[in-house]
Amino acid sequence: MGAPDGARGLVRGPGCSLWIERIGAGEPVTVFAHGLGSSLEDVRHLTIPVHGTRVLFDFRGHGRSSADAESFDHEAMAADLRFVVDHAGATRALGVSLGAAAILPLLERLEQAVLVMPSQVDGPCPNRDGELEMARMLETLPLDEVAEHVADPRRSALAADPRWAGQIRAQVLRMNATGVPRAMRAYAGGTPPVADRAVLARATAAVLVAGHEGDPTHPADVARELASLIPNARASIWPEPFQMWIERRDEFTDLVAGFLNSSAPRAA
Repeated sequence: MGAPDGARGLVRGPGCSLWIERIGAGEPVTVFAHGLGSSLEDVRHLTIPVHGTRVLFDFRGHGRSSADAESFDHEAMAADLRFVVDHAGATRALGVSLGAAAILPLLERLEQAVLVMPSQVDGPCPNRDGELEMARMLETLPLDEVAEHVADPRRSALAADPRWAGQIRAQVLRMNATGVPRAMRAYAGGTPPVADRAVLARATAAVLVAGHEGDPTHPADVARELASLIPNARASIWPEPFQMWIERRDEFTDLVAGFLNSSAPRAA
């Protein structure tokens, strides 16, 4: 990437401008890709113990990236990730949900990858109605009203947890209200991340797949399936939904760092 530690800014990418940040120095270089409706802020904590250079970015229509792209489907998101990987000279990538989906077509060009909470392989969107409803709210309501609606404890057990409800509100208030609805509609009705499973069988990267039970949007069976389809992959399945983001967050961060640092030299 050729930029100093702490460099950040908009870079013209594949049909849109992408916000990219660089942390640390040295080899290896790891790209961190967030989930649908999220931003790089929601994966920043995972970068802290990882050796080498860490590169974060916002997908098109998310965070501080532009929302003027023509397409927001899985292929477009994979193009964003591919651009950042090439721009940064990265050999590893971590992706959460949408970010994990964007990594799948790139597994032949990476040395290591972490797929967190994958939601689908070559099947339909598991939460189509929910994504379309969220898109509708973002298009018609102020962000603060959407945040209160989504964080209403009557909606889910997750929202009933005050620790997680606060994170939900913060995430919604950071949403790009122009781009995220377009991405959600494309995600709900578009083509899946992988059209041909043969691409997974050809993967050369060492892969850690992390999933959890009890989440219909990110079924644990998808994580297990990916681990069985990718030659050099292993699965880590957590017994309760979102444990890795709340009460066992440090443990999960250590798991990710241990996997990525297992073959990573320390930066000078």
